[in-house]
Amino acid sequence: MPRWRFTRSPSTSGTEPILRALQRPPEPLAVRAALRWRHVGEAWHGWLRRSPDAVDLVARWGAAAEYRELLGDDAFQEQLVGVLSRAGRRDCAAAGFGCTRRMDRECRGPEICAQDPGELRSEGPAPGACDTYYGDDAAIVVRFSPGDRHRAVFLREPGSLWVDGVRVGADQHISWYGRWLDDRWLVAQAEGPDDHPLWTYERQILNVIVHDAEERVTLVLTPGPEDAWTNPWPERDGDGWKVRAEGRA
Repeated sequence: MPRWRFTRSPSTSGTEPILRALQRPPEPLAVRAALRWRHVGEAWHGWLRRSPDAVDLVARWGAAAEYRELLGDDAFQEQLVGVLSRAGRRDCAAAGFGCTRRMDRECRGPEICAQDPGELRSEGPAPGACDTYYGDDAAIVVRFSPGDRHRAVFLREPGSLWVDGVRVGADQHISWYGRWLDDRWLVAQAEGPDDHPLWTYERQILNVIVHDAEERVTLVLTPGPEDAWTNPWPERDGDGWKVRAEGRA
């Protein structure tokens, strides 16, 4: 699985290595293609022919360091989020992301998870398929809503979240990549106020992010002075929300 960070790698000392490389004759096309696409499993070649979004993601993910060197950190991140916000489940799998069943290795294909008798929340084009895809040990997480109508992209650094390509909770440091409650509501956790009376280094207090993907409206729920929200979980309460301090019941 390709690995990358948002900090740019140090540049080479001087231009001599670059000049020497440019003066060498190019390798034959077959060799260049084999090197360029060596991280792509042959089983995905057919899917790449049908999905331009998969090709874009595979190219950028497999050569992330080179793209970052070309674009700079901010533009690289912005464009990658855009690509991931368009990508489908099979596009993420083709790029070598881990999935709900096994985040520590490349996804074998959403249709495989669809055959698993265990509970998975996908209702879209591949019913029962994985709903979450992980890149670089969860430095990037892509979560699809159950019916594939929306997708959320989480970047561990700098703790940011996008839904359908739009930044959510831009003034918050998102500490957890969130979960779709259904095909409309996404919930996540963010760092809470550090002046909260119950906050300690051992017990951090968190805010709750609730995003309405249909209306594109985000709510930030903040604990009161007596609320020890260490693992908060929101639930619908009429037209509003109530928060359990210690997760789901």
